[in-house]
Amino acid sequence: MTRHWHWGTKIALTYGLFATGTLTMVGIAVSQRTDLVAPDYYARALRQDERAAALANTAALGTAFAITADDDGQLVVRWPHQPDAGAVVLYRPSNADADRTLALAATAVGTGAEQHVPLGNLQHGLWRIQVTWVWQGRPYYAEEDVVVR
Repeated sequence: MTRHWHWGTKIALTYGLFATGTLTMVGIAVSQRTDLVAPDYYARALRQDERAAALANTAALGTAFAITADDDGQLVVRWPHQPDAGAVVLYRPSNADADRTLALAATAVGTGAEQHVPLGNLQHGLWRIQVTWVWQGRPYYAEEDVVVR
């Protein structure tokens, strides 16, 4: 003997499964972290023209400026001149709590300068290195993606 379900029971079960699935997805979505790029994200967006000018200044330097990761687990930032002031930001796109800002501490090397930043104490994965500096009153900005292994 086969059991037949009443059409009302089938609709109630279908609606119940749909409602349970929807509530599960809402619970998952609410529990996810949603970090902004930076706490002052909107204020930074208003300063896009300044950033574009700083990027243009850096592009004019050509290959004289470089951000590289060496085999010793260090980040090396090289300038063709001694910067007056600035900062090196280690930005972690997947975790805003891991971001670090380092004061510019470039040492003179020949006619230029360089700064070494150890990467050994950073979490493995993608980091975006953002370097901002001022030289002779002109702003400069550069960024480079580095994968820490």
